[in-house]
Amino acid sequence: MDTPEKIVKKTRPFFLNYFAKLANDLNTLTAAPVVCTLTEVELMNGLDDLETLIEKDRSIAYVREDGLNSGDVHLIFDVATSIALTGLMMMMGEAVIQTQVKTRDYNEEFQEGFNEVSNQVVGAMNDLVEKKMPGGGHLFLEKTIHCEFGNMPPTFSDGV
Repeated sequence: MDTPEKIVKKTRPFFLNYFAKLANDLNTLTAAPVVCTLTEVELMNGLDDLETLIEKDRSIAYVREDGLNSGDVHLIFDVATSIALTGLMMMMGEAVIQTQVKTRDYNEEFQEGFNEVSNQVVGAMNDLVEKKMPGGGHLFLEKTIHCEFGNMPPTFSDGV
């Protein structure tokens, strides 16, 4: 299924606005400055595309839209990214974060931290959704999970 051109044209400005909001939100949580930069936007469809992007284990946040029933969202991060964001939010030192990322030691503390990071991301997304959807769309974080390579949560169906 091809992505409609109207969606493709609006994707970059939407995510630029989103990352600016995310950086602002993260700056209120951390002692270090956070800068989010968007270098490329690529719309992917299906598990095959995703597997080429994230080739190792991943952290997944399942986000539901309950205002208009317009669809749900899966935020999928490779584990290194979720560890780094969690470490930053928890104000860990740079050396500690780098060690955790290198060893990919994803323990219960990082799972809980990823849940908080996901709350911040979903909050930023929800602000935009509420502004842009006239009928009152609303996003909320339902759960976060860790999945090994090759596995996805049951809420994720191929091609969606």
